[in-house]
Amino acid sequence: MRMTIKTRLVAAFAMLITLLGVSSFMALHEASQLQAQFDEVADRTAVQLNDSLSMEATAARTMSLVEGYLAQSERETAAQIAGQVDQQIATVARKLESIRPLLNTGLAHGLLDDFEAQWGPFIEVEDELREFGLANSGVRAREMYYGTSAPAYLEANEKLEALIYSVRSRLAVDFHPEVTRVAA
Repeated sequence: MRMTIKTRLVAAFAMLITLLGVSSFMALHEASQLQAQFDEVADRTAVQLNDSLSMEATAARTMSLVEGYLAQSERETAAQIAGQVDQQIATVARKLESIRPLLNTGLAHGLLDDFEAQWGPFIEVEDELREFGLANSGVRAREMYYGTSAPAYLEANEKLEALIYSVRSRLAVDFHPEVTRVAA
């Protein structure tokens, strides 16, 4: 059987429409997968930023509570506030553990390590400072606070700010391509 030109054209058109349909389906499927990956990256980055900001607020609250127990004249009240400091320190530790697996760049991991390296000495100084604060050794406690504790906190906070800046910069670049990345 010999095919006429009309039959050949119809068959070629049918083949072309079929190929177009298959390629459209594949393109839509890939686009939905890309959207899912984009949503996952956006969610991870938002959680990183939220946890980093929460950790910063908790660290600031810790420092405020340290100032609070140093200002107390009653040992019992100072001890209660010191207990709250312990809770805040534990919260920072939990946040550190929860944020670490979410970080997806070497820079972010390095910044978190830098924060931890500065946060550890702050905690050690706070332990020493607590003894003086609870003993109402005002002069020695203030010297230690302003000479060691506050600078240790400021260094740790600086590292945490760098991590937050890194995450915010990544958000800006990942979700607003017209913005250029600024080095932290």
